[in-house]
Amino acid sequence: MAGAGLALGTTQASSWVALPSAYLVPQALRQPLQPRRLLPQVAAGSAPPRRAAEAALTWVGSASVSVLTACVAAAASRRAMASGRRRGVPCMAAKRKSSAGGMPANLVRKFDREKKQENQEKKSAFKMDKNRPPPAGASGTPTTGAWEGGRPDSENERAGEFKSPFTGQTYDRWAPLGLKQLSTDRQGGLGRARAYETPSQRQLRKALEEEEEDDTPEYKKYYPGTAPQELRPEATREYRRFRHAEKAGGFRDVFNQLVVSTLVDLKIAKSESPVWYIEPMAGEGEYHVSRLQEVGRPIPELVRWPTVEDLYKVLSDQDLTYMPQEIRSWYEAVRDLNAKDFEVTGPEAKVVKQSQEIQWLPSTAFCAMKLLREQDPVTLYEEHDIAFSSLFNFVRNFSEELKPHLELAFDDGMTKLSQIFIDKLDHSKAHGKFTGQRGLIVIDSDFNRGGEVQRFAEIARKLHKHWRSATVMVTYPLKPAIEVKFRNFIRAIRVDNKGMDLISAELYVDNLRYREDDPADHAWFGCGCLIMMPTHTTAERIRAAVGVFCQEMSKQPGAAEIRLKVEAL
Repeated sequence: MAGAGLALGTTQASSWVALPSAYLVPQALRQPLQPRRLLPQVAAGSAPPRRAAEAALTWVGSASVSVLTACVAAAASRRAMASGRRRGVPCMAAKRKSSAGGMPANLVRKFDREKKQENQEKKSAFKMDKNRPPPAGASGTPTTGAWEGGRPDSENERAGEFKSPFTGQTYDRWAPLGLKQLSTDRQGGLGRARAYETPSQRQLRKALEEEEEDDTPEYKKYYPGTAPQELRPEATREYRRFRHAEKAGGFRDVFNQLVVSTLVDLKIAKSESPVWYIEPMAGEGEYHVSRLQEVGRPIPELVRWPTVEDLYKVLSDQDLTYMPQEIRSWYEAVRDLNAKDFEVTGPEAKVVKQSQEIQWLPSTAFCAMKLLREQDPVTLYEEHDIAFSSLFNFVRNFSEELKPHLELAFDDGMTKLSQIFIDKLDHSKAHGKFTGQRGLIVIDSDFNRGGEVQRFAEIARKLHKHWRSATVMVTYPLKPAIEVKFRNFIRAIRVDNKGMDLISAELYVDNLRYREDDPADHAWFGCGCLIMMPTHTTAERIRAAVGVFCQEMSKQPGAAEIRLKVEAL
């Protein structure tokens, strides 16, 4: 029977019969049959499935059946089982008992997995006690407590068992007098704090370490000033925060204030709608004539002629009725600034008593706010703390005389300008959200920080795209050493913004004290401003106002030549 692939059991009632097709039929289901009579029906496939299977089993169980007969019987049995499965007859193995009710099988498997994972985490987790020594194989060390300095060399370093490497004597683990002992680490009655070294011991240890590692630079081993050039470090310029008060009141300030007065007057005369005036670098609001100098020292060389004092003195003796409106408003601003009788303390008080007719010099923001109306919002930014405190004090003193609603912000003005008016990610706390009003932006920078040229060029390009109704004015210094730098700056703005209206106004003053043998000196000094998206007739108004300034100052004895250049780009 093994050759036919059949494994037949005995004919006992409790036995099972295994067919080649892996079907199990219990002997208890059998009934007395006549196998030879059913054989033709089984072969033809007309016999009932259960009867056919049992007939085949009974018939195959006889001892006289040959191998071929067994194969025929197995085939008949498989055919009978298949036909019974199609008819739904339960002739297969006994069904598996299922428990009634309970949780679904998928949830049971899920909870089992979670429980197993939780148990694994509990076994692997290690909770470190900051007041107990960590295990030898533990990764990391406590960050607080007596063991934060690391594990001691010996676990038995208690009273009478610690030998100092400095004195060779044996100490206990208690902290010396005057030092606080850790109260949470008491093992065996003694603290686990490490032994402390005395000041003399610390000096010895540092001296030995310095002898072992000599980090002295090679150039310091020479007598001062005699080290070879290749060993000397590169000279670094010490950074000193510059204040505009040190050179306030020069011809550049006068030029900027006259141009700003022109732009403001054209803006407010065009329409009654508000004009948002913004200065990202507002300065201090007002400046004292001492210019942060000590008593008795002359005006610093940074303040180039003609100064605010010179122009004010010239205009005081003339009739301003037929002067340009910019000249008259500038003169009134300086007069009103010095009309209040403020008490001047400190070294500046002696300087005022010596000579000057005026004590305070105006800023660009003050000249603009004297012309602005009540409906015009003003936002002034300043990021230097000293300058901002001075600006705050100035606004507090003159707020009653200024018509517009003023906002001061201690912040980087260029960054806030981009966030509020370009990217629209923020809003003004005093004036609300930007809704496309007309505007005037005055960027008065000294270009002392690197990258400002590229930064201003990018801001100008974005303002032309996102705020077409705003006029932007960027001031810049001029002298032979940096002229090419700002020429490239203007050219880059012109190339990037081909559809933008641009006007450049520049003022040049010859240097009467110029010496050719001095490489740091220059034959002339100047200043300029680039006006983007200007109002109509801006160039003509600037020529008229600044032209009068140049004409009046050129009449003074010993005056240098002053030249003005205004052109559309």
